[in-house]
Amino acid sequence: MGLFKQLKDMRNVVEAAPAMISEARTLRQQASQAQAGSTGLTMVFFSSLRDLRRQADEVDRTYDPGAQLRQGLAAMQQMRQQLAGQ
Repeated sequence: MGLFKQLKDMRNVVEAAPAMISEARTLRQQASQAQAGSTGLTMVFFSSLRDLRRQADEVDRTYDPGAQLRQGLAAMQQMRQQLAGQ
C-alpha cells in the first residue's frame, strides 16, 4: 500500500472520529440506562417474592385443611338432602 493511500485512510479515520465518538457516547448512555432499568426490575422481582412469601406464611398460619374438608363435606351432604327432597 502506498504512502499516499495510507495518509488518505488516516485522514478519513480522523474525519470520522467525532461521529464515532458521539455514537460511542450514545451507546454507552443507552447501556447505562438499560443496566439501571434491569437492576430496578431485579429489585422489584425480589421484593415481590418477599411479599409473596410473607403472604404464604400468613396463609399457612391460618389455613386448616381439616376444617375446610369438614365444611365441604357438610355442604355436599346438605346439597344431597336438598336434591333428595325434590
